[in-house]
Order: sequence, then structure tokens, then C-alpha cells
Amino acid sequence: MENPNPTKYELHQEKKLAQLTEERRAKAWRKTRRLIVWLTAGAILVGIIFAVNYSFSSRGGGGVLPLSSKAEEILKPKADDWVIGDPKTAKLVLIEYSDFECPACAVYYPLTKRLLTEFPGQLAFIYRHYPWSFHLPAKEASIVAEAAGRQGKFWEMVTLLFTEQERWAKATKAGPIFSEYATKLGLDQDQFQADLNNPALAARVQRDLNEANAINVTYTPVFFLGTKLIDNPRSYDDFKSLIQKNLSR
Repeated sequence: MENPNPTKYELHQEKKLAQLTEERRAKAWRKTRRLIVWLTAGAILVGIIFAVNYSFSSRGGGGVLPLSSKAEEILKPKADDWVIGDPKTAKLVLIEYSDFECPACAVYYPLTKRLLTEFPGQLAFIYRHYPWSFHLPAKEASIVAEAAGRQGKFWEMVTLLFTEQERWAKATKAGPIFSEYATKLGLDQDQFQADLNNPALAARVQRDLNEANAINVTYTPVFFLGTKLIDNPRSYDDFKSLIQKNLSR
């Protein structure tokens, strides 16, 4: 039977029990939520690996796409390419055609950055745009990177676009997020917005896209060592081994 006149001690104990019960519920929910996050992340990673591996098997013939006769000219380093290292003095030049909204491209980005730290002076890296039409904000993201490049922050913007890919790619409107990134990088907002509307930047992105199509690029990321198309390495160690092998020739 319920005590109609509980003592202060009893009231305190009831309150303490209620708090403990609520804490247990909250703890159980946090565990469940972490499990859901890990399972979701695992499913995404499996999907990315499957997509990358599927690109290998779908090519056939040892994974080599048929290259256009224009490839040698198109794959020559250009004066306005975005480059890390010096293509004139480096023994190897790695060229990537990439899409900022492509999950596999985001996976490979830190691998290429790491390679450059392991082979300084020996390896030069060129980034070129290949925004897929079905990735709606992807071309806008490429123009955003170009606009940041006008203020000397191309690579910093590239890092932001890849590391925060899920945020802007899933946003209803990516523009405000891109403006936020520009502020974060210390860019002049007036110049940044003006450059976004500059037709020359969209034309620059389109040139990369047109040239990629001319050499029969059909997936991303695509890597070339000089003018030679390579299979996408399945791990960093595989990528490093490939570079070492070509450097030793």
C-alpha cells in the first residue's frame, strides 16, 4: 500500500531511483545509437569497395580502357593544371580525373596525399575535374575549388570538399555551405562569389570533362602515370608498390 505521508528520506530515494532509471535508459540508447552508426558506416564502406572493385571487373582486358589517339596530347601537363610537385623534374607524373561527390574519390584522396609525402621530388600529382552529371552539386563543387584557387586555396578547398563530402552532397542547397568553407579558409567573400559566376571557371571545368570524355574515361577516380592508364590500386600499400616499381625502371 502506498504511504500517504512519505518521509523526506523516502522522497529522496524515490527521486534517486527515478534518476538511475533514466540514466540506464539513456545509456542503453547511446549504445544502440553507436551500434546503428557503426553498422551504417560498415555498409557504406562495403558499398564503396564493391563499386571500386566492380569498376575493375567491368573493364575487362586486364582492367585497361581503350584510350583515344588524343591521349598523349591531352595527358601532357598544362600550364593551368592544379599540380603538387614539379612535372618537369619529377620522374613520375600521376594524373587523376576525379569527382568531388564520388565516394570512391574521397577514399583515394588521402592516399594520393600520402604518396606525395613519401616520394617528394620524385612524384608530381595533377588533379583534373570529372563531375558526373547525375551528381547534381558536383560541377558546382568543382567551380568552388577553382574559385578558391583564384585566391591560392585550391588544395585547401579540395580537402574540405572531400572530408565533408556527405554534408554538402546531401544538402538541399550546397551554396551556403560552400560560402561557409570560403569563410573558413579566409577567402574574400566578394571575390569568391564573383568568381563563382565567372564563365571562365565553368569553362575550365568543362574542358577537363570534355578531354576526359575524349580519352574514353567512364569511371572515377581514374589514374594515369604519365600517359599510361593504371588500375585503381586496392590499398595504399598497392599504390605505393606501383609507384616504387615505376620509379625503379
